[in-house]
Amino acid sequence: MSQVVSSTSLAPNADLKAVLTAAREARIEQHWDCEEIGSCVAFFFCTRGGVREMVSIEMCPPPAIGKSW
Repeated sequence: MSQVVSSTSLAPNADLKAVLTAAREARIEQHWDCEEIGSCVAFFFCTRGGVREMVSIEMCPPPAIGKSW
């Protein structure tokens, strides 16, 4: 089941590719195995200890943390 683990608001006109790349690099530093970010997408998947998560940039706010997506 998909649940929101964390959420961060972005400033207007934020560099979305830079934000997503920084999020991926931070996950890698925390010992997550992260897939590459595709050229036409705003998400990536990562795994660690049997847990698989999707990190994405969405146009609208997600549900509250812990709620189903």
